[in-house]
Amino acid sequence: MRCPLRLIRSFAMILAGLGVANSSLAVQTYLITDLGSLGGPTTTAAAINDNNQVVGASSTSSGFDAFLFSGGVMLDLGNLGGASAANALNSRGDVTGYSSGLSTGNTNHPFLFRNGALSDLGLPAGNNSGVATGVNGSDQVVGYFISGPFRRPFTQAFLWQSGVFNMLGTLNGVQNAYTSAAGINDSGQVAGTSVSTAGQLHAFVWQTGLFTDLGTLPGGVSSAAAAINSHGVVAGSSGTSNAASHAVIFQNGQVIDLGVPSGLTASTASAINNLGVAVGSASTGSYRGISRAVVSQNGAMTDLNRLIPGNSGSWILNSATGINDAGEIVGNGTTNGAHHAFLLTPTTEVTEPVAPIDLAGNSGNGVVSLTWVGSVGATSYNLKRSTSSSGPYSTIASLTVSNFTDTSVVDCTVYYYVVSAVNSAGESPNSANVAGVPQSVPAAPSNMTASPNTQQNLFLGSAISLAWRNNASSCSEFVVIERSTDGVNFQELASMGPTQNTYIDGFLNTGTRYFYRARAQSTGGVSGPSNTASAVAPPSPY
Repeated sequence: MRCPLRLIRSFAMILAGLGVANSSLAVQTYLITDLGSLGGPTTTAAAINDNNQVVGASSTSSGFDAFLFSGGVMLDLGNLGGASAANALNSRGDVTGYSSGLSTGNTNHPFLFRNGALSDLGLPAGNNSGVATGVNGSDQVVGYFISGPFRRPFTQAFLWQSGVFNMLGTLNGVQNAYTSAAGINDSGQVAGTSVSTAGQLHAFVWQTGLFTDLGTLPGGVSSAAAAINSHGVVAGSSGTSNAASHAVIFQNGQVIDLGVPSGLTASTASAINNLGVAVGSASTGSYRGISRAVVSQNGAMTDLNRLIPGNSGSWILNSATGINDAGEIVGNGTTNGAHHAFLLTPTTEVTEPVAPIDLAGNSGNGVVSLTWVGSVGATSYNLKRSTSSSGPYSTIASLTVSNFTDTSVVDCTVYYYVVSAVNSAGESPNSANVAGVPQSVPAAPSNMTASPNTQQNLFLGSAISLAWRNNASSCSEFVVIERSTDGVNFQELASMGPTQNTYIDGFLNTGTRYFYRARAQSTGGVSGPSNTASAVAPPSPY
């Protein structure tokens, strides 16, 4: 039911999406378990079944092998003489994936692990390599082959059963066009992605030889299927009218846009359970951008990092790759600098909340206004302040809301703020800090003068020199120069720091009189104007 872990270096699925939860339950929280490894530093989880069995791949002392995690023990499934990785499993714990080795000519072959043995499913003639991506309760296996010449390869989706491969074909009916199978349910419905009749990649469902094009969001060009549940609901992604990739579900002929979490620009999915809860990742969309594991439920997409206890150590959950009907989630992240697989177990236990995020401050005249994004499970927040970024911080308010206006401040003083979340299990770590500098409305500049610039500067042409006196304090204000040709209608000309008190206005129209005035500005407000000074632009030096 879940889409495979994409370990192969090329021809991976290029679009994915998140499913939506069809539930009215409150936001679920989770306990986190590190799945460990087969002796190496890296582990990746790919899928989980309803018996709490997990598959994936782990580094070993000598390479990389597929594993089956069951009953708290990680079993090495072996390989075909080289390396292996597991992508999916069924309810019995039969596992499929791919492996390479001397027996395969060092190319990837799909495998099926059952009854304690790993079997090579083979590679039909004319194909360069193969990857199995899904298996159902009848041990029907789906995946794709990479075929064609080295410089113009393509993929072909396959269905394997009882030793026989069946090539699924393509949406557009053209041979040697891209198609890939992502998963299969117990009804034999296959979800995948193929070149459509319009020549674009579209998500599809295939059953008994018939393709259904699942379409795209309005304005979108491409879509992709990533997983299918027992009800035939497909999780995937679609391009949008602005070319962004949005998470979607395909259900009853509709493409439903799940959007993107705040602060991120793209979302992808890896799995959907029979309750319609989907998991995956959301990112900033760039190659080096951040990625966060997410769950889509209760009509909202939530960062899973916000749903684990605040005392979970250094975990950063980067992607969620599988979910079962009990709501247990597997995925991949980093902890103490190492890449490890995790298991999230739903809990009703009250756990220490995670730190609030996105603390922001807005300074004004005698105030610093603060807002933040709260923590799931928090019953209150402790807002703390210091005049040093490194602390110590003292609590200035205990609140049940996620905003506060600090009025016990002195203008032109730099304050640093942090906030923590509290519940009956304890207090979270502090959030990242934010600085605020309250400022009063500054005093207006004075003694504005304007005179023709007689230095004949070739780089300025006809110019007028300005000078004024700054009367504002030195904390973060700046000076705005305004100019007019009639002494009534002024427009902003330039802005500069509070210590600058001269300016040359160049490239003027010779013989025209210009009027000038200045204002001081800070976060506390804008001063009135200075006196007005004027001068006639002198002849240009060229």
